[in-house]
Amino acid sequence: MSFRSLLVMLMLAGGLSACGGGGSVSDANTGGSSSGGSSGSSGADVSPALGSGTGADFESGVITLSADYALVGGSVTVTVDGVDTNSENESLTDTYGYVFSAECESAEFSIASTFSSTNSISTTYRNRGCPDDDTITVSMYSVDTTDSSLGSLIATATTTIQTDYPSLGSSSGASFVEGEIEGDLELTDEAGTSLSVNLVNPLDSNALITDSTYIGRWFSDCEDGTFSIIRATNSTGTFENQYLADYADCAGDNNISLLVSGSDTSNCSLADTSGCYATLNATIEVTLGEDPELGVLVDDTFYAELLVNGMRESEYGDSPTSDSVDDEDKLAAGGTMLIKANIVDANNSNGQISGTTYGVSLTSGCVADGDATLDEAEKTTTSGEVRFTYTAAGCLSDEFQAHLYTVEDGALATRLTTTAITGIIFIQPAEVGGISFDSVDDTSLAIKDTGNPNIPEYTTVYFTVYDQQGQAVEGQEVSFELTNTTGGITLGSGTETATDVSDTNGEVSVLINSGSSHAVTSVRASTVSGAGVTISTNSQPITITTGYPDQDSFELVADIFNPRGYDYSGSEVELTVFASDQYQNPVADGTEVNFTAESGTITSTCVMSGGSCSVTWYSSGTRPGNFDADLHRVNETYPVDDPGTAEDERANTILGMTTITAYTTGEGGYTDTNGNGLFDVLDSGSPEPFVGLAEAFRDDNWDGDLNVYDGAPVESFMDFDADGYHDSAASSVYQGITCSDSALSAGHCASLTHVRDSIRIIQSDSNVVMRLYESADGVTFVENNSLTLSATGSGSFYILLQDGNGNYPAEGVNLAVTGDGYDIFDNSGDVSTNTLGFLRSINSSYSGLPTFGKLYYVEYDDDDDPVDIELTVSHSDFEGVSMRLTAP
Repeated sequence: MSFRSLLVMLMLAGGLSACGGGGSVSDANTGGSSSGGSSGSSGADVSPALGSGTGADFESGVITLSADYALVGGSVTVTVDGVDTNSENESLTDTYGYVFSAECESAEFSIASTFSSTNSISTTYRNRGCPDDDTITVSMYSVDTTDSSLGSLIATATTTIQTDYPSLGSSSGASFVEGEIEGDLELTDEAGTSLSVNLVNPLDSNALITDSTYIGRWFSDCEDGTFSIIRATNSTGTFENQYLADYADCAGDNNISLLVSGSDTSNCSLADTSGCYATLNATIEVTLGEDPELGVLVDDTFYAELLVNGMRESEYGDSPTSDSVDDEDKLAAGGTMLIKANIVDANNSNGQISGTTYGVSLTSGCVADGDATLDEAEKTTTSGEVRFTYTAAGCLSDEFQAHLYTVEDGALATRLTTTAITGIIFIQPAEVGGISFDSVDDTSLAIKDTGNPNIPEYTTVYFTVYDQQGQAVEGQEVSFELTNTTGGITLGSGTETATDVSDTNGEVSVLINSGSSHAVTSVRASTVSGAGVTISTNSQPITITTGYPDQDSFELVADIFNPRGYDYSGSEVELTVFASDQYQNPVADGTEVNFTAESGTITSTCVMSGGSCSVTWYSSGTRPGNFDADLHRVNETYPVDDPGTAEDERANTILGMTTITAYTTGEGGYTDTNGNGLFDVLDSGSPEPFVGLAEAFRDDNWDGDLNVYDGAPVESFMDFDADGYHDSAASSVYQGITCSDSALSAGHCASLTHVRDSIRIIQSDSNVVMRLYESADGVTFVENNSLTLSATGSGSFYILLQDGNGNYPAEGVNLAVTGDGYDIFDNSGDVSTNTLGFLRSINSSYSGLPTFGKLYYVEYDDDDDPVDIELTVSHSDFEGVSMRLTAP
């Protein structure tokens, strides 16, 4: 019999079956475990067996499945092995026949029967409609070598596989709900709704099925209802779609269905779903939808208005005013009221909407101006009604506007109204409770006719009138007067008194004009309450001043006088200018100060604020003492000869000594002998004492004179009168702005001048020289760098630190003195940063010392077993020096 004929007969006869999840092997005739041995092609006895694996891993009667389940529409791989039990379960090498069968008639195999000489055979089990567990049987046959037909049945193996239909529903895993569709099942006219359904495996904890062999098709019983996707291949486990229908054609319930099958959909239809792998039905209600409108319902009648304090705007009549409205219809001053609005459905006879969330915004002019408050400016509701709480705080009338919105994530989203609905309220005036000073634009004014952009000649003072609840009062008259009119200070009208009426914020203001002399004044504001009581308050003081610095109030200071800058670029020094006017008041904010330096880089200007401003100087460029000789620059020389050098130091330039000058426009300064705030010519005909200044210059060699070469200046000067020449003579007239008529007639106050100040800093280098001195009296010093410690065990000496140029050491240099066997008494530590290190400034009687340096005093006393004293100089950024003095 041929294999094909045998296969047909076997399929007609039905498969052999066996029970048990692990499978079994039985003899075809006797029910034993096998049909007996045979001889292979080599002549050796062969004992065939059917199961899973080979060798020691062989399991008789076991069928290997790639999964223990196969959903309808799914598949699983089936594998068996033929082995020789007489050869330690090695694979059979002769050809055998294998037949695969299933108990369920709707199951299919990709290979139903085959011959194999490797005797490891796999096929695919396809579930075409088996919803219950199925039994798979594999039969092993001998082969008739004469005609390659199946011989006798040698062994069979069976196993049971789980089967079921896939499920449709929402979510997956433990959250899966069978038969549920995700999406809005209420569809408003001409809108669409998004739908989502998951396909899950009930045999695998409702996991999403991502097998693309499953096909989903959507149907609706409304012919005019449409899906954006009619047929979809499953790839993600989710079938998503958009259903569109309009109220005119699909009003009411629309029954929709999702049918899932294989690629052959002929056996799966709405008429007959028995061939479908999974189905889901749902109902979508198509409605006309809400048409929300905003207004108010009063006795079941809808008005497109707000209900404010129990009244609609139309109830006041045409063009209502505070005078035309009865007091009983007004809100009390500072009172609280309710504002109500309803949302109705115009498609439902203006019935109040319930169940849909809408939002309402409310605005008013007084709330925007801070003269009233709302509990909230926006509210949401699902009941179709909103109520706002309003509190008056100064307005006499207010108008309201409200808009309707959709709501998303609890917040107002899209505005639905094109025109706001409105309401109005009138409020009773408040009783005056007080008046307070608020602010003043400028607290310093320039003396009359001397104003500049930084200090004006006039300012405005502001007050607020408030009621007994602390709210602003509108329409209240306030009078003003000055507390001091020295020098002709006036109010805005040019008089000493003025009036104003409070605005909606309760605010009044008055202008002050400066006078012709220094003075301090303030404004007194008064108003009368309804009970006839006068209430008053004063402003803060306002100063009339020059606003310009005078020479003796202009100072330049530095935070560091000894930067490490001679051989290092980028060291910083902060320079600060302090400036006050004739009356020691801070100069006007915004005053600009200029800077110039002999060497390095410096910020060109700074702007005064609160009487000071700062710039930064950086070490850079050619250092003083190193300029090209052709430039004929000047610099200081040492004022004292250094006894420790062979040459006369007084002929040498001080390397790195740098002059910095700051200057700005100001006054020379004078003594106000009669206290009238003006520079005067006295009865004697002489002017009041004053300082006359020459034009300023940067004194690079600090000799007090402007140095010249070939008749031209080689030091920078500030040409105040812009005539191209330096005016070296002090002015014979007062340089300022506050002159009396007699002083003006005498030529004083014809101009201002540059107030100026200069400082010097020393750009120290990155070296330290340590020199030792002895002195019996602390005044006369003798240098002794071979100094030995006293044989008596106690003594004293001095240490002088200098940089490599013989100048004061750089900032950050530190001296430490330690003794081994000695008690040390000294003033060691960091060098100062606020000095140039000019030793004669400590004691003008010093002799035997150079010009600059840091002098330390060391006193020592032996402690039983003296060894040595160590002197260590260090710096965080460069190498220091040390010296050891040993005991005799």
